[in-house]
Amino acid sequence: MTIEVIAGQSVKLGGAAATLGVARLNDLVAADTAMALWITQAQVVLAGAAALLAVPVPTPPTDFGKISDASTKVVSE
Repeated sequence: MTIEVIAGQSVKLGGAAATLGVARLNDLVAADTAMALWITQAQVVLAGAAALLAVPVPTPPTDFGKISDASTKVVSE
């Protein structure tokens, strides 16, 4: 296995053929497409309710926490 580190880029296991980065402990977890769509739809409903109640629209999260546990060994195929 080759580990290639290029300045200004992500660390990828597997060398030039690798397509995904390596997740690390405490990295943020982003919403996937389905969750992002749900958040957008929920914001529309919340904006309507907020207008009726004269309260601010809640700000949706852009992440869902952090990776809280990690292996001490990394295996890649």
